[in-house]
Amino acid sequence: MTRYRAGMAVALILLLSTAPAFAHHSFAAEYDQTKPVTVKGTVNKVAWVNPHAYLYIDVKDDKGKVTVWAFELLSPNALARQGWGAKSLLPGQEVTVDGYAAKDGQTLHDGSVHANSRMVTTTDGKKVYIGSSLGDTAPAGRGQ
Repeated sequence: MTRYRAGMAVALILLLSTAPAFAHHSFAAEYDQTKPVTVKGTVNKVAWVNPHAYLYIDVKDDKGKVTVWAFELLSPNALARQGWGAKSLLPGQEVTVDGYAAKDGQTLHDGSVHANSRMVTTTDGKKVYIGSSLGDTAPAGRGQ
């Protein structure tokens, strides 16, 4: 039994020593606040994952080529506090997203263009999501 407890203690210490590897990134580490972007497109999917949810939108250029943009949102919990739910945005819905580009044109592992969102607006003018990890949130609330 003592060997079991010692083994568990070592395992716990090793697990806790890796915690800094999962530390949260700062806005400035990934995004450039001097590179604001406004993108209009169609919701591809919304991923409600921690530590940040993601909004993927399909954006067509003048020639019809589609590029997928992945916008980092706040945490699912923070979005829920703003009145945002899993069905607030649905695939196929047209939106405009204001945000900030990733530094050096960074893309995610799936090839999508990476950015941080500040505001998501539907075609009827409803602001579904307001805020960014930069902290430059517009008036907090449940959208407009």
